[in-house]
Amino acid sequence: HLMIEDVIDPLINKALNDEEWNVREAAVSSIGNIIDHIEYKEPIIEKLVLLLDDKQGWVRRSVINILSGIEQIEDSQIPYEKLLKSLSDDDSKVREASAGLLKIYSKQIDRIFDKIITLLEDESEDVRNSMINETVEIIQNIGLETILSRLLQNLSDEGSMNAQRSISVILGRTAKYEDEKIKKRVIALLKIRCEMSQDPIICKTLNDLRKS
Repeated sequence: HLMIEDVIDPLINKALNDEEWNVREAAVSSIGNIIDHIEYKEPIIEKLVLLLDDKQGWVRRSVINILSGIEQIEDSQIPYEKLLKSLSDDDSKVREASAGLLKIYSKQIDRIFDKIITLLEDESEDVRNSMINETVEIIQNIGLETILSRLLQNLSDEGSMNAQRSISVILGRTAKYEDEKIKKRVIALLKIRCEMSQDPIICKTLNDLRKS
């Protein structure tokens, strides 16, 4: 019988280093399909992390998608400077995927909070939506109260409009499960922002939250 290890070895040691980017991309996709079935993932993670510097955006994005989907991955396995580079990649598809890497750092929320805001105000709607979804997931892990004050701060008129809209959507999806005290605090600020900006997204979030 062919073992997964027999498949992985040529993928990691040959295909991932191939000069042709489409061979590297195919190797990454193949690894993505079988990585859940591999117990000892460290050597694979190390190789994938090196590919975060790949010349091809397709390869970088595929690698990021695999890394962010690995359940037991630790923040220590992805160097912080590689994360920063991915978050500011010129390719919006890479930035969109990189939002998923931030949740790996949710234990270091103080370190990554500004990076979350940067993606929540990104010029690309896909990037913003991706970061909204990941922030909701981070909040489920660490609790809304941990970052509520900072989110509300960025919801004020000093924050960019894109950031305000994104944060209002996040609060709409998370604050409804909180106690009345937190909910009232969120509603009070959303009310001010809705009245001042007349933004349909912020006002809709306010109305939905009032009904919840």
